[in-house]
Amino acid sequence: MKKKHLFGYVCATLFLGGALFLIWFIDKEQNEAAIEAEILNLLETYCYRKARITLLDQNPNFIKSHSPLASAVFRLNNDLEAAQKALSLPHSNQQQKAWDFQQVLIRLESPKWRDQLDYALFLAQQNPVLYDQTMEAIVRGCMARIEPLVAGQWIERWKRQSKDIRCQMAEATLQEFTDHKEESLEILEQLIRSLKKCAPEIEAKAGSILLALKKPDQAINHWNKALEALPDQADWILEKAKTLDLLGKTDQALTLLDFILTNYAELPEAFAERGKLLLQSGKAEIALPDLEKALALDPSNVIAADNFRKALFETGNEIRAGEWKVKVEKMRSEQERLDTIFQKELPLRPQDANLMAEAAGIFLRSGHPKSALIWAKKALTVDPNCLAANSLLAGYYEAIGNPGLAAEHKRLIPHPGAK
Repeated sequence: MKKKHLFGYVCATLFLGGALFLIWFIDKEQNEAAIEAEILNLLETYCYRKARITLLDQNPNFIKSHSPLASAVFRLNNDLEAAQKALSLPHSNQQQKAWDFQQVLIRLESPKWRDQLDYALFLAQQNPVLYDQTMEAIVRGCMARIEPLVAGQWIERWKRQSKDIRCQMAEATLQEFTDHKEESLEILEQLIRSLKKCAPEIEAKAGSILLALKKPDQAINHWNKALEALPDQADWILEKAKTLDLLGKTDQALTLLDFILTNYAELPEAFAERGKLLLQSGKAEIALPDLEKALALDPSNVIAADNFRKALFETGNEIRAGEWKVKVEKMRSEQERLDTIFQKELPLRPQDANLMAEAAGIFLRSGHPKSALIWAKKALTVDPNCLAANSLLAGYYEAIGNPGLAAEHKRLIPHPGAK
């Protein structure tokens, strides 16, 4: 082959390769842009679970190249750890503003939200597209801090500026939290009637409220619609099983519970529910292992504990049943105190560090160290010298073998006779 022919061949090959690469690159960019638009639309229509599924279905490089978007998806699905991890990934200069905004939204949901408030509202005024996201984060933060009165004030302000679906869902959530379930349901049903395509999360919330109101005949329709859209949601399947049991369809409920425990992670509430149904069906011996497993996974489940006591009694183990009777009474007392703290006292005194520390202590005793740490640390953000919170954390860190952290909290505990 002559040199000029060889040169032409090489040039042609390089040109063709370059053209193919350019076509592939353009197609990749267009595909990613379409996925990004789809996820953004899902977030705007309150389809948070579908947005997460869509995000995780992509190549891992998609999250790396769209870290602010990934952070928003994880945060709105209440996975703060994943949201912060996404923001720790490198981002481009073009993504800097979006990255900054996601950081602001995360902080708005934290105990130090007021430090970010003025800046967040400034951003929202500068760019109306950011307004609903900002208000949603403010309200979510208020609810996480058990400040329903403050949340209500922000929702009223939000309603005057926007009719966004997220605003209506925030109001429905607040009404449910403050035990106005009928009002919450009315908001949800209006939304469902007005939307051509309703988010499955809205159907699920309606189903949950109807179940709490003991209206299983109406709840089942909402669970069916929610699961038709997103069939792999184990927590929704569990709620549907509870609904079927109330409708007298215990066999169908047990089938769903078997399905959950076979195909998904071991949900303590699924074991507790199946144990309860088996006990009610006169199968105490078979119910015992499920109830024992439920309590191993969630030691604070009062209903499971009481059913375990009943199963022990019905299988002839009266001594252990008597021991569990004492435990159940203590668990009920602590659960009632926790309910009082969160439903009555903290909403009136949201900056009371001692109440937060008391809740942390109950969580720790009932086998929920993660929740205990969250509330003890919240107490310290309000009052760094809170005796109860520092004592709890000092004891906890000492028990798990972390003397350094234990010493930090012990240092803040006053000693008798100290001046």
